[in-house]
Amino acid sequence: MAQDKKVFADGAVIFREGDSGEDVFELISGTVDLLVKRDGKYTREQAIQSGSSFGGDSDTTSGIRLFTARANGRAVVRSVQANAVPALIPKATPTASSPGILNRLMQTFSGSAATPQKQTYSNPGLLRRLIEGAGTDYERIGIRVARLSGPDGEKHSRHIISAIGNTQELQTRGINKVLSINQSAGAPSQLARLAGSARQFLADQSADLLVWGSVLESGTVMHLHFVARANWDQQAPGAFQLETTLALPIDFSASMADLLRTVCLAAVLPKTADKRQMRTSALFNALNTANAAFNNVPNDFSNREKSCLHLCYGNAIAAASKSRYNPELLSKAETQYQLALGNLDLDTAPVEWTQVKKHLASMTHIEAERSHDPQALTKANLELTEALAAHTKDRHGQAWAILQNRLGLVSYRLGFDDGNRELLRQALRCFQLALRVYTKDNNPLRWAEIMSHFAQAAQVLGGLQQSSDALATAVNACKNVLEIRDFERAPKTWAASQSNLGSALFLLGKHTRSINHLEASLAAFKSALEVYQKLGATRMAATTQKNLARAKDMVEIYQPKNTTQLDWENALAEGIQTNTQEIPIYDIVDVEEDDDLPWPDEALKSKTA
Repeated sequence: MAQDKKVFADGAVIFREGDSGEDVFELISGTVDLLVKRDGKYTREQAIQSGSSFGGDSDTTSGIRLFTARANGRAVVRSVQANAVPALIPKATPTASSPGILNRLMQTFSGSAATPQKQTYSNPGLLRRLIEGAGTDYERIGIRVARLSGPDGEKHSRHIISAIGNTQELQTRGINKVLSINQSAGAPSQLARLAGSARQFLADQSADLLVWGSVLESGTVMHLHFVARANWDQQAPGAFQLETTLALPIDFSASMADLLRTVCLAAVLPKTADKRQMRTSALFNALNTANAAFNNVPNDFSNREKSCLHLCYGNAIAAASKSRYNPELLSKAETQYQLALGNLDLDTAPVEWTQVKKHLASMTHIEAERSHDPQALTKANLELTEALAAHTKDRHGQAWAILQNRLGLVSYRLGFDDGNRELLRQALRCFQLALRVYTKDNNPLRWAEIMSHFAQAAQVLGGLQQSSDALATAVNACKNVLEIRDFERAPKTWAASQSNLGSALFLLGKHTRSINHLEASLAAFKSALEVYQKLGATRMAATTQKNLARAKDMVEIYQPKNTTQLDWENALAEGIQTNTQEIPIYDIVDVEEDDDLPWPDEALKSKTA
């Protein structure tokens, strides 16, 4: 029996569709994809797992290969002549009847796998996807790992690639390029340039996340950083930053590999709905296994490095809590952040300290809005103020602006409840500062959200002070918001903006005795009412109907007989509370992606192992 053992590098071609040959190949380790080219585009027909064979009779017609076989990750293959021992190796079939697949699944779910890579996920959907066949590369979450700088960087990069792995959810590839910055020469600006180039690279590759970093001179620890294809939304607790660091020991264990994979899933911002659903499921399943990493933290890890582990794991838990911020998960994330904070101080680890304080302050604000607890709001006010003291607009940019926005919301709420004009003025100042970072051009959705908050605060302050200038400012702010919010894409949000405009116009018309402003408020209320009725938003429709009736009465009377607060103003206040209770989170990403993209390196050029 003739045998020829070869090692194929990730992406290397074993044989091509249309080649001649009838030899059977045994896959000793790794994964091999069988590809078919249809209409100029490659799709995966089958994923061959280690211990199985391919290239036999069912893969050829009269000695002509029907597939292209390509290594998915590093693959070790043995060539066996087809006529030597025909029944030597069982044929590879992606069905539940394959003993190899079932054994590996049992090992995966029972935690008894012999190697870390066989414990990649404990995912109930894995069996179904194995039976149906693996997805094409562009359907998986694409992770790219840059070669690490520092001692033996290339070797340790390969370890990272292997640890993250190629799974049903993830496709991990290495790039032979070192990314680094000079920490003593303006790190924020360098990071911004690095991120811009990295995101362009990810877009060109149709990939989703870039991992880069360095091996420290000691040769015992590596520091990893992440760049997602889209900007992380700093409004969300757990949002990564370009400076976020994951510290790992060299030659880290399987449990640390689980943590690394979990952090990658938390950091990624997939472009398509299918990928987002895949990421959500995989992240939730990965959280429990990642926790074991804290049993294997090296004794020589610095306090900062230990805190980095808790910070990144906290980010992963907080990311899994979206979109409605599950209270149980937020509580677990808070525990991790408190553990991180216990080993940090502002002087020795300012980057990590500021990140942790921001996340904790954001979560306190979310829970305060959810509970309507004045004491919780006061606590959030103190935490946000403390976090802001450590952030600067120039260095922290969006994180600083989001803290300003949150502090504005807390100040508005406290000022509204107590009629405190100074707190309302503070809210307006905070919103104005946030709008210096989030502009109409660079982030229109977030800009419109903050501008809407500004309009509400200006309207309430104008009503308390009987100020036509403040009310006119609120009207103009509402009109600006409606230039961004789109009726077709978000009709309910558009209707809420129309309702806010109607209330601001009503108060301005009432204060100035302007029939024009009052009639304009009627038009705005009517627009909002039509949408609420079509959408079946019964409560909002009832409130708007009441507001509309009062506005009609005011037009007829033309001048109010008293200045006491009207019922509809109470309803408006209720609506404002609802709007700020559920803080909208926008992942600023495209809504569509070209699913016809070819596989990376479509020509399938062979690489040297």
